[in-house]
Amino acid sequence: MSELQPGGLALIVGAVRLPETIGKIVTLVASEYNSFEGCDLWYVEGIEPCLFVRAHHLLPIKPEADPLDVTNKEELHA
Repeated sequence: MSELQPGGLALIVGAVRLPETIGKIVTLVASEYNSFEGCDLWYVEGIEPCLFVRAHHLLPIKPEADPLDVTNKEELHA
């Protein structure tokens, strides 16, 4: 199961045609299966030009928990 989700952030960790995009953080817009290449592609924003990136070249970035929310949960269980 992929942790890549529309609206999420990801780090580009590989590239076939544009190696200068490696290390860039992008926003995931939509995915589609490319039967010609036999892989999932994600349309991403945050780099120019916006482009499609293979799913295995993307590392999802998980959002951090809100510290206030964590504190409130700790207080409720104390």
